[in-house]
Amino acid sequence: RVARLSYLTGDVSFQPAGTEEWAAVTLNRPLTTADRLWTSTDARAEMHVGNAALRLGPNSGFSFLNLNDNTSQVQLTQGTMSVRVRELGAREVFEIDTPNVALTLLRPGLYRVDVDPDGDFTTVTVRSGYAGANGNGQTVTIHAREQAHFSGGESFSYKVNPEPGFDAFDDWCAARDTREDRATSARYVSRGVIGYEDLDEYGYWQP
Repeated sequence: RVARLSYLTGDVSFQPAGTEEWAAVTLNRPLTTADRLWTSTDARAEMHVGNAALRLGPNSGFSFLNLNDNTSQVQLTQGTMSVRVRELGAREVFEIDTPNVALTLLRPGLYRVDVDPDGDFTTVTVRSGYAGANGNGQTVTIHAREQAHFSGGESFSYKVNPEPGFDAFDDWCAARDTREDRATSARYVSRGVIGYEDLDEYGYWQP
């Protein structure tokens, strides 16, 4: 399984697996295990893998640690990422790793992860769904409409609060989700078909 880079704005760099060079990335680029992305100031990117949409905010470092039919393991070293999971199979694993916590998404839903530039703090917001976070041997459950703040490595600590309101990044992600939800093409092809959400802009359906 591969991911598809479905949206770009601003300066987004790409480092393919097995190389040390960074270069500009192009729309529709397939991404797989060990590929890395970096979004600069004012840049955003969106990827689709299986039944999930992953969206990056500005100044974000992202990579695929493992990507196959049953596992999607990604890493956010700094910045902001939103993940919307439409479906999660019984044997499917979706994990987000940050410098101080490993987050396992346990239900379909909407999740956001923020990591500070130094990698000392991770904030996990669960708009809908259910997630488990593990850090330094401790496991924390995060329910829908909760936000958890994690800090430290050896001296791991956390606190859980109610979710905050939406900001500009959340609003953009919501607009992208609405575009997918209203896609006419989903009536004719499975949402698992790569690129289905873009078909409406290039034609129309008829018997």
